[in-house]
Amino acid sequence: MNITHTRLMGALFLGALFICGGFISINQSTVNDPDQTQAESIEGAWELTQIRGESTEAMAIRMVKILSDGNFMFAFFNDETQQFFSAGGGKYTYKDGMYTEMIEFHTITPSIIGKKVKFNAEFKNDKWYHTGTVEGEPLNEVFRRIDKGKGKEHVGAWEIFRLSNDAGKMVPQQKNLETMKLLSGTRFQWATWNSKKGDFVGTGGGTYTIEDGYYTENIEFFSPDSLRVGQSITFGCEIKGGTWHHEEYAGSRGLPINEIWVKVE
Repeated sequence: MNITHTRLMGALFLGALFICGGFISINQSTVNDPDQTQAESIEGAWELTQIRGESTEAMAIRMVKILSDGNFMFAFFNDETQQFFSAGGGKYTYKDGMYTEMIEFHTITPSIIGKKVKFNAEFKNDKWYHTGTVEGEPLNEVFRRIDKGKGKEHVGAWEIFRLSNDAGKMVPQQKNLETMKLLSGTRFQWATWNSKKGDFVGTGGGTYTIEDGYYTENIEFFSPDSLRVGQSITFGCEIKGGTWHHEEYAGSRGLPINEIWVKVE
């Protein structure tokens, strides 16, 4: 059954809180947990199954979170109705049962941008049990693992370095904007936000495949243009070291798309 808009927003508010050129690398050792073994053990894609004891299926929503190389992103959406509800992301650490998120963007509660949110976490039989208190309210979530996040060259966190403009010229990302894409074993999510203010610009995600030099995204959610949900977009791709070249000759606006991403380390 569907829940009311007010009830849905309340659930999302609480649930979302915790929640191929040159060779270039970006060092994030200052934000990653010192014990990389523990942090890497939880990497991959996770789907929320319960919020405060109520199933997400009964609420007619999905929430998928990807953890990769010390970065996380999530989105609440309904792929059947093409509705996008919310998204957030930033950095995370995990050590000795304590999971901490450093919020860099958040569409429902921008007041928590720049803050750390800590939770007790237990991982058992490919399930993630999340407990804590947010804004004075108890919060309990359960996730199920979709996939693991290591073992393939393309899996990880990628940051846009250069992209083609409307004239086809390769240019840097706009000042103060950050675009990052996280890839788990089977899923992707990208997001763009203002790295100074935390203002949200857009996001999209779903499943992907890589085969014979082609990278295909199967879009399950997209903001701000929901019409792209259900589409599949194929790029020619080449990964060399820490650089990923992305090309699509019939872009979303009928223009060629050429992107260079660098792996975040």
